Amino acid sequence: MHENAIRVVRTRRFKVTTNSSHKSSIEPNLLGQDFSAPALNQKWPADITYIWTCEGWVYLPVVLDLFSRRVIGWNLEVRMTTDLPTTALQRAIALHQPPPGCVHHADRGSQYCSEAYRQLLSAHGFIVSMSRKGNCWDNAVTESFFKTLKADSCGGKPGAHVKRSSRLSHPTSTNSTMRRECIPHFSGKALWIMSATPLNR
Repeated sequence: MHENAIRVVRTRRFKVTTNSSHKSSIEPNLLGQDFSAPALNQKWPADITYIWTCEGWVYLPVVLDLFSRRVIGWNLEVRMTTDLPTTALQRAIALHQPPPGCVHHADRGSQYCSEAYRQLLSAHGFIVSMSRKGNCWDNAVTESFFKTLKADSCGGKPGAHVKRSSRLSHPTSTNSTMRRECIPHFSGKALWIMSATPLNR
């Protein structure tokens, strides 16, 4: 590593994003760590991560397609609310119109188990799958994307290229508004990853 100028990037800050201490029903892990997909709109994993900025935490939920390995829905807010991942899923549905039977896989956190999120999944005919408690490997592709986004796109310095925008907390912020005002603060490379680049298989 020394000869090739390769260095290890360590993450220092940590914030809990999964609250599984709730009374909502839990679905079985139907995905079973099978991250292959025969076509688009067959398997959609979702998750939420946190990003430290010089002004505080921001929360990023994403929805991926396991066939293309691309981010197909996302949101960015300063508060962890039920609407946070719901908006990301709504955007993915609006853009890609998945057929009934698409598998939606997420953790068993309160946001993904909420009534509003479940109603959205049911209305569009999703098959719901959830990770086992405390098992990050059940959603490894999404976890890998978050690691790449934080380590590579922010240059290994959390907050160094991130400036929180006041527009993030506005409930009427559109996808184009967030893309224009918020994501570029991660750096151009982050925008490239978020908008079009498939993950390594």
